[in-house]
Amino acid sequence: MRMQSRIKNLGASLTPNLPPKLPPNLPPKLPPNLPPKLPPNLPQIFLQSFLRIFLRIFLRIFLRIFLRIFLRIFLRIFLRIFLLLRVIFLRTILSLLA
Repeated sequence: MRMQSRIKNLGASLTPNLPPKLPPNLPPKLPPNLPPKLPPNLPQIFLQSFLRIFLRIFLRIFLRIFLRIFLRIFLRIFLRIFLLLRVIFLRTILSLLA
């Protein structure tokens, strides 16, 4: 056992101390050719913000009006159908009892 470790140590001492291998000298990496940065397109930014605000306000108003009208019409139709069914149901029960 001691003999093996001595042989290993001897082998390690015989190998010359080489510096770690360095990669070959490469030119510094250049960034890919990007188009020059354009100044922010201010009219487009203003237009987008204006459209966002306009759409929010428009949708709120439109939805309120639309829902009011739709609910009124829907409730009227639903009530008419419900009243008709109630009348038919009551008539059939009364005719069966008579």
